[in-house]
Amino acid sequence: MMLSRIVILQGFILLFQSLTATAQNENALVRKGNKQYEKNNFVGAEVNYKKSLEKNPNKPEAIYNLGNALVQQERYPDAIKQLEISSNMVKDQVDKHNAFHNLGNAYLQAYKAEKDPQKKSSLLDNAITSYKNSLKEQPYDYEIGRASCRERV
Repeated sequence: MMLSRIVILQGFILLFQSLTATAQNENALVRKGNKQYEKNNFVGAEVNYKKSLEKNPNKPEAIYNLGNALVQQERYPDAIKQLEISSNMVKDQVDKHNAFHNLGNAYLQAYKAEKDPQKKSSLLDNAITSYKNSLKEQPYDYEIGRASCRERV
């Protein structure tokens, strides 16, 4: 009886240690990606964010940062996908505001790069919707958002 309790306790300890190591590893990969991003190595940043997401596919920071790294590479459809996931995943008001704002930026950049008039219209509509959603989360940024839209379009 005592031996089985010790074995169970050791099992829990090993499980806890492996979960802790995985979390530290995925966080280290995000930090490494952030350093690459700061050095304008967006491909390197993308690689590290994706490695982090392999360990934890629901890590909001990695998803959001991956979306931003993809925007910098002008890979707008992929960036939009990641930023949409991020905007739906985060709960914190500031994080949600940032995710929607950057999603609007990605849509706007895609709009500028698109040649097809029908697709352009849809991209612009999505950019406006994203900026509105951003402002719903942080209404005091209304003037900043309005000026940003005028400047970019």
